Amino acid sequence: MSDKQDVVKSLMISEEKASNIEEAIRKSQFAMNIAVNNNIMDIALKVTEAVEQKVHVLRGYEDNMKGAEKYLSETFNIKNTQRKSYAIVTHKYAKRVEGSSEYVLLDNRFRDFGIANLEEMQKLPDFDNSSVEALNKFVDSHSITPDTTKQDIMKMRGIEEKPKEKKEEEKKAENKAENTVAEDNVTTQIKAENDKLHAKVEDTKSQFAKLYQLALDKKVSDKDFRKQAIEMLQKLENTYKVQ
Repeated sequence: MSDKQDVVKSLMISEEKASNIEEAIRKSQFAMNIAVNNNIMDIALKVTEAVEQKVHVLRGYEDNMKGAEKYLSETFNIKNTQRKSYAIVTHKYAKRVEGSSEYVLLDNRFRDFGIANLEEMQKLPDFDNSSVEALNKFVDSHSITPDTTKQDIMKMRGIEEKPKEKKEEEKKAENKAENTVAEDNVTTQIKAENDKLHAKVEDTKSQFAKLYQLALDKKVSDKDFRKQAIEMLQKLENTYKVQ
């Protein structure tokens, strides 16, 4: 027993060491999130530029927004909801390079915030992007950082995120499942009733066959025939009596 305790004890580390390991994990997660946000921001700026410069038309798609949406979906698997978010963020936090179609951010700090947060931020009533200074002042006044979550920003607007309603497809699937169960129950009930009726019919046929054989049997007296016939008929009467 003491050997086992010694082994466990030898594997234990100090509180400081454990905290350092956890902090390293958190830092790596944060760095990963920042890298993802940076890449998505680059995509947002370029997607907005591509739509406005009608790259989709050059690639053979219709010269309208439907054509642009189809191009983005088929070429980059970018949904229309994403395109809209990209456009909002680009027009709120970026500007065109003079003499170019390219967009650049008003301040590179916004590369780290993430599309969802930037889109939520611009809904705040005191949002101000009239200048880089005004925009930075707005962000700092709300203490918004890359660590801030979308839910935190929503709370600044006095909004609590509601649970998402079930999609129409999910509702249809549930209704279909409920209907299927109901139909199965009805089918099972009908089959059970049919089985009962079939059993009654088969028993009736058997009883009439016996009665017919008794009528043909000359060894059976009239008294015995009447007695057995009455018993059979009473049994049939009970069989088909309505409950």
